Amino acid sequence: MGFDSSVKRIEVGNIRIEKDSMLFSTTFNFSVIDKLKDLDGHLISENGKLLHRIHTLWDAGKRAIPFKDLFDLNIPAIASEIKVGNILLSNYLGIDKSYDIAVINKEKNIDNKWLDSSVTMSRVLDALIDFHYDEKMLNLAEVPLNKELEIYFKTHFESVKKSDTSNKGLIDLSIGNEKSKIAMELKLARKIKQANESQKCRGQIEDYKKQFGSNLILVIAGDKADRQEKYLQECIKKADSLGIKSFYIQVKG
Repeated sequence: MGFDSSVKRIEVGNIRIEKDSMLFSTTFNFSVIDKLKDLDGHLISENGKLLHRIHTLWDAGKRAIPFKDLFDLNIPAIASEIKVGNILLSNYLGIDKSYDIAVINKEKNIDNKWLDSSVTMSRVLDALIDFHYDEKMLNLAEVPLNKELEIYFKTHFESVKKSDTSNKGLIDLSIGNEKSKIAMELKLARKIKQANESQKCRGQIEDYKKQFGSNLILVIAGDKADRQEKYLQECIKKADSLGIKSFYIQVKG
């Protein structure tokens, strides 16, 4: 194999080869260094092909993955537990030739996204806090920015819909379904700092309040300087008076 057989220990990828000299012969013992890595030394938890295979089995109603499937992906089936996102592969007895498949957090699906039944205002706001709003987005119009938010929220929640219908027209974004649905109305700071746009915004959230109640968020995106503008603040005050959450997105830094 091209290795120096005089060396007592050799490590290749995630494999350790150790020399074992006996009286009349020499053998080499193979072992895995890290049980949570494949034989090449890459984290099993980041193996996209494994995740795809688990999805295929899960969608087919199967709740176990054969060792053979892991061997085909260069993954040693020696750990009692393997975590891949919100998926737990387990084989505690080491007898069966497969790992059981289960979700770790029952409030999330196999893709590690919040289930519709687990959507809360707090979780939506937590996701908003982590939304990366940069200088390029600052110049976006409302529709493309709303698309960016849609893409982002789809990495966190099971159901996200852009331009969802409401009793009063189209709401910009909705997360969840039925009773758990959180509606989001997006406004640009550079627009609602104008008197006519501010008045329009206040009228819209008052109408949406009648349908969504407190499950409504007024999201305003802009730069730090616009935040204190008079007519923009009127929108925030209106939201407060209606018992509606408001959230200001600005460029971090």
